[in-house]
Parts: sequence; structure tokens; C-alpha cells
Amino acid sequence: MTNLNIHMQPNWLPLTALPRFCFSSAKQLPTKQPEPPQQPSKSFADLPAELRNQIYNYTLVRSAPIELPYAYEKAYFREPALLAANSWVRAEALPIFYGCNIFETPSPPSAHRFLKQLAPENIARIRLFRPIDLILPLSVHRRWSDALRGNLNRLVADSGKGALSSDAVHVPIRNDAGEASWCKLDAIEDFKIVPGSEGRWSIEWRETS
Repeated sequence: MTNLNIHMQPNWLPLTALPRFCFSSAKQLPTKQPEPPQQPSKSFADLPAELRNQIYNYTLVRSAPIELPYAYEKAYFREPALLAANSWVRAEALPIFYGCNIFETPSPPSAHRFLKQLAPENIARIRLFRPIDLILPLSVHRRWSDALRGNLNRLVADSGKGALSSDAVHVPIRNDAGEASWCKLDAIEDFKIVPGSEGRWSIEWRETS
């Protein structure tokens, strides 16, 4: 008679007999690498104002005068490309460009054409303007002074737009030794500057006793 109370032993398989994928699949799980922290992007506007001004000075200010073309030439005065970058760069750089450069024209018609191109606020920024480069001998000093006075008065009235400062205008003169140099208008003994309306001014002969 068969003994029904025999305990059946479970049919366990050794570990080595288990399918390989049970272990190998765990090793193949992709490992997510931590992303490096993103550095915030920097722009020109993030630079300190002092550094931006240094860049403007290095880029826009010339050691020699900016020589403007003759009135009969097809070439026109053009601002540097940096001033067209965007509105806030232009606002920051315009005072440096017009206030720190020397603008020199070869003749009165050239000076008229230059000023007519500019907005009044840019004319007002000019700190050193040489509208006439002709200088005559001392023997014709009076005639030269009279022509200079007439040319400058027409320039201020017709093209200065009430914005050209008399302090900005420099003209060539000869000293007693015959040497030529650039001189401010108020340093010329024969002239006096007479203020006018709406920012205009004129040059008159100084009365001598």
C-alpha cells in the first residue's frame, strides 16, 4: 500500500541555473548623469558702466581730428557703425563720440553741410569744432578777421540750429611770432561774442578806445 504521507520536496533550481537576464538586465539599466549647472549668459549690458565707457572711448575716440569731406564731394559724414547697434548703446555712446572728438572741415560750405546733417542735440554735444582751416598772413589780418566773422555768423544763423556752442568753435590764427595755432573765439582780442535768441549768437568787432 502506498504511503500518502510522504512529503514532497520542492524542486528548487540552483542559482546558477536561473536565466542570465535576471542579473544582467539589472547591470544594463542606464545611469542618469547629473546635468552641470547652467551658467547665466552675459551680455554687453551686464558689463559695468565704467568698462563700457572704456570700450566706447577705445572704439569711437580718435587721436587725430575727424576730417570731413568738401561740400562738392559725393561722400558724406557717417557715424561709426557702433552707434547703430541698438538704441541704448547709441544713447550711451553719442556723448562720447561727439564730445571727445575734434571735427574739422576744410571750408565753410563743408561746415554747413556737416551741421545740416546733424540733429540739434548732437550739435550741442560737439566740444571742439574747426569749421575753417584757412589761415592768412599777418599782413592781411584785418581782412581775414572780417571774412572769418562773416562766415561764422552765417554758419550759426543758417546751420547751427540754435545748438552750436561758441565755446566749441576753434579757428586758426597766427601769433606775434608768425606761428599758427587753433584758438577759441573768446581768445581773439578783436572779437566779442554777442548772445542772441533761441541759442544763437554772433561775432561783433570789439570796440577799442
